[in-house]
Amino acid sequence: MTASNTINVRRPTDPSALSMALLVAVPGLFYLMSMMLRNSMAVVEVELERAFALSATEAGMLAAALFVAFAIAQIPLGIAMDRVGPLRVLGFSILMLVGGALAFAAAEGFAALLGARIAIGIGAAPIYVAIMGLISARVSADRFSTYSGVESGIGRLGFLVAAAPFAWLVAAVGWRTGYGLSALLTVSLGVAMLISLRHAAWTPGEATNSWQAMRTGVRRVARAPGVAGLVAFQIGMTGASVVLFAGWGASWLRSVYAFTGVEAAQFLTLAACAFAAGSLAWGAAPRLAISAVTLSLVGGLVLAGLLALPAAGLLGRPWLPMWLILFGLVSAGYPLAVAQMREWVPKELLVRGITLLSFSAIGGAGVLLAASGALIDVFADAPGEHPPESFNAMFALLAGVNLVTTLSYGIATRRRSVTR
Repeated sequence: MTASNTINVRRPTDPSALSMALLVAVPGLFYLMSMMLRNSMAVVEVELERAFALSATEAGMLAAALFVAFAIAQIPLGIAMDRVGPLRVLGFSILMLVGGALAFAAAEGFAALLGARIAIGIGAAPIYVAIMGLISARVSADRFSTYSGVESGIGRLGFLVAAAPFAWLVAAVGWRTGYGLSALLTVSLGVAMLISLRHAAWTPGEATNSWQAMRTGVRRVARAPGVAGLVAFQIGMTGASVVLFAGWGASWLRSVYAFTGVEAAQFLTLAACAFAAGSLAWGAAPRLAISAVTLSLVGGLVLAGLLALPAAGLLGRPWLPMWLILFGLVSAGYPLAVAQMREWVPKELLVRGITLLSFSAIGGAGVLLAASGALIDVFADAPGEHPPESFNAMFALLAGVNLVTTLSYGIATRRRSVTR
């Protein structure tokens, strides 16, 4: 799913700086809220286990459900954007996000929590592409990448909001009220977004996003030399960041280092800031003399090494801030993977390549979230009570996955260089 597949416009003229700032900032804030809702469960995971007597396996399923739904929904919603327009799809996203947040706040059991998480995942799936599709109708092609980067940067601030700020809100008013207030803010920003984008031109393109075209294109991309290894590599890297930011990070810090919920969220904010900075750094990395493959291999091996430290119980509290910063920087390598996909597949298949990469990385991250919960459950003492050994096992799983996927990526790229 990309804006270029959804929007057909002729010679857009750049609007004034003020109108463009509003056009980018207002939708960007809605995108930020969607990112916050995606990653907010890490802050309340312990409270949910205790309130509903959930096992770690069930908590892992709740965390994973959103990301699996997010991944699966991208393809049908991409087709919907081509047929009914991005603005209507964004309206659907508002309904799903707000409805999911309210349902989560009012939930009285596991099934209701699960349904709410799935709704949020579906609602969040098309937002970035739909927004950028409509913005592309207002700006010239040579400036589109700049606005795309700004919009992405605003959205990634949702990682920060989902950490310390949301933890402060939950500590002050409780998690149910916190999600209710988040829903109110989301619907307000959603309406403002629809107003700001209402004049963006859109004309239906040809039916290039049919199911058959999507399946054929993705199949061709998957068979391209090196792509399977790149996808596997990104599953490991994205999975590690999602497990900590959106799943078990706060619970790990509370259980192993005896932090309060707010303290744990503050420490996660360090990693989230580093993740945002790392995204910019990895995005600029292709301009360096070092190859993208070499940078990715080094990043993957460093990430596996970092994950091995808490797995072995060797991460002392004095070194924790530095570890979190390094983890955030190294695990933010998705832009570099996109750059490699752009280089490795034909131009006409780039849309399908990014779709495959996003679907696999987010879906795989959801599977790792669920697997981590099941592994933690093996050591669980009681709902919300997890001994340090449970997180040692979780980090061992993540370290092993990242080591294996990095090595498979290295083998795949070597074979690719031989076959070229």
